[in-house]
Amino acid sequence: MKSLIVLSLLITSVMSFSANVTSQIDGIVTYLPTEGAIIKKGELLVKFDSEGIDYQIAKAKLDIAYCKEDLKDKKSDLTRAKGLNKTNVISHAKFEDAIVRYHKCLLEVGASELTLKQLIWDKGSYVINSPYDVKVIKYIVTPNSGVRLGDEIIEVEILKPQNRIAQLSK
Repeated sequence: MKSLIVLSLLITSVMSFSANVTSQIDGIVTYLPTEGAIIKKGELLVKFDSEGIDYQIAKAKLDIAYCKEDLKDKKSDLTRAKGLNKTNVISHAKFEDAIVRYHKCLLEVGASELTLKQLIWDKGSYVINSPYDVKVIKYIVTPNSGVRLGDEIIEVEILKPQNRIAQLSK
């Protein structure tokens, strides 16, 4: 019976997993949980300074608003040019120029909207939520430290590693 208990303790210690959390971006770490803290799956593990990307997102929103206002003007110009072209007040070439300016502006709106979507997507990299229940073992960097893509930030122990093994085997 004692050997069974010893074997059980061995299995528990062998099934302990630690991992290093690495940076997904170049940036400044603004938040780390305290060493020894238990972080539940889905909770915040690491946060980076997002001031730069927040500025880019705000600028992209302003660019879109500006482009949409410009698009209204180009559409109005196009409608006017269409009427003037029908009555031969302007040449067909000038009418085509109005069409090109309108479509170019339409493309600028689309490009600005794609830029905004990409920035919002990228902002998701400015936080790392824990994929498992973990315990913070130690800092590899400290809060307010600069890191590069792929740098190790903290070491964590994955709690309930048997659940992790079951997930890996599926």
